[in-house]
Amino acid sequence: MSTRDIFDYIIYGVIAVGSILAVWRLYQDLTRPLPEENWQTTQPIDPNREQPK
Repeated sequence: MSTRDIFDYIIYGVIAVGSILAVWRLYQDLTRPLPEENWQTTQPIDPNREQPK
């Protein structure tokens, strides 16, 4: 086995691991619970928050 073959296998491994992680992240994002419809009204209002000028 030459050095070039080893380097190619490392590149293939990095691509494979990256692809697996990307698919896992997409799966997590697409299966997460959705927020409530009225999420703006359910957020606690901070009375000390600065108002925009």
